[in-house]
Amino acid sequence: MTFLRGFGIFLPAVIGDLEAIERMSYEFCESAAEQGVIYVEARYCPFLLMPDSFTEANFLSQSTGNRDENGKHISAKEVVEAVNKGFQEGERQFGTIVRTILCCIRGKPEWSKDILDLCIQFKGQGVVGIDIAGDEAGEKPIAGEESELRMLDSEDIAVFEKAAELGIHRTVHAGEAGPAQMVWKALTVLKAERIGHGYRVLEDDSIYNYCLNKGVHFECCPTSSILTGSVSVCGTKPHPVMRFAQDGASFSISTDDPTVTNTNLSDEYALCAKWGLTAAQLQETNINAMKNSFAEPSIKQSILEKLYSAYGLKNQN
Repeated sequence: MTFLRGFGIFLPAVIGDLEAIERMSYEFCESAAEQGVIYVEARYCPFLLMPDSFTEANFLSQSTGNRDENGKHISAKEVVEAVNKGFQEGERQFGTIVRTILCCIRGKPEWSKDILDLCIQFKGQGVVGIDIAGDEAGEKPIAGEESELRMLDSEDIAVFEKAAELGIHRTVHAGEAGPAQMVWKALTVLKAERIGHGYRVLEDDSIYNYCLNKGVHFECCPTSSILTGSVSVCGTKPHPVMRFAQDGASFSISTDDPTVTNTNLSDEYALCAKWGLTAAQLQETNINAMKNSFAEPSIKQSILEKLYSAYGLKNQN
């Protein structure tokens, strides 16, 4: 939880302030454009940007207030609208296409139905998917299973099953702090199309081989994986991204909480290059990222063509 303390420094300055949230979203586009990013999927939990929803202790608590400093009620819908407005203006000004994924939070199942409703309401208006994040280790053990195996709240399962029925794209944080079985649960129970992090999938050959055979895409965040302690890179032990690259797994490189980690995408690429990823492998991560994005088909095709052209590669579609 030490990693999360950084949020307690800057989030209080924007929580509940719709104007600040819109401005932050706009500046996100500016920063992405400066890094040469042409498409990005930003994810956030709207409830954590509402007054009284954030606590430094566990990053999860919410009281019943949800009012700004003037006593005005602020809804999760208004937060999404503010974010969308900032992204739309940023896209017009800087050219980077931004789509968003709304996050459920483990341990707060009472938020999940509302988050799915927002995904439905804003589908086609910038929101392209749903996620669930949070501490895997905090989940309850399943009776009859080893103590480290965890279960999801029934509300979260129902929400992701409904999302699948409705064609809402799904990604799940799994196998970062929790065991490889959490990746399996994400794929089979929550119907995940992508896996956030997933490093510990390497601890179970059967699950890992399943992921390789099915082309499961892993969203890797090298810097945060070390800072959170989910990965230890020491001596001759390589980072999981090196194994992914060696085995031809589908993975991409992303920033994770760049304000906290003080990194950008170029830093992440440089770190991976230091570990031994080649330029061709880094190019492949970008192609994999776009292939597995939740972008509209026309946008996906257009950007893939740009990538193949920029890299001097034959379009494989």
